[in-house]
Amino acid sequence: MTDFLLSKKIVCVLEDEFGQKGFFGIGDSALEPFKAREDWEPGFDSCVIFIYPHITIVPEDDTPLEPRCPDCLANVSQPLNKLYCPDEETQLEQIDFGGAKVTCPECRGSFRPDELRDERGKGIFLTDRYVCFTDAGDFRPEWLAEFSQAAGTPHQVVSYWYT
Repeated sequence: MTDFLLSKKIVCVLEDEFGQKGFFGIGDSALEPFKAREDWEPGFDSCVIFIYPHITIVPEDDTPLEPRCPDCLANVSQPLNKLYCPDEETQLEQIDFGGAKVTCPECRGSFRPDELRDERGKGIFLTDRYVCFTDAGDFRPEWLAEFSQAAGTPHQVVSYWYT
């Protein structure tokens, strides 16, 4: 994913002041993946490429979600939030969500986060890699197909309120 985006000059490497990897800026061809818009020149503000040695969760915080139990539709925001924030020291990147479960406070059913129903309709995903373009335009379907082929796995676009 990273090699493809860099070689196509969609993104460029940023000098991150915190020494974090995976943060990228706008490349010379940053408009290529997106449908033309007169009101937005760069295509996106920044890009973060996440590649983990374990399973992580998308979105990276639970703010844009309205998670519900898939069986009884009870609100499961609290138990899901405990997965995102188990304590004050643990960062999301450190958590392996591979075996994570959310227990419904009403029916006591136990579900993987990606099995929960999101009332906002965006969904919760478990993955070991993803790309986040912040403040991005609408992707051109042919570019997304090319990106998926280069990555060797199908990709889909999900827009949360903050991306």
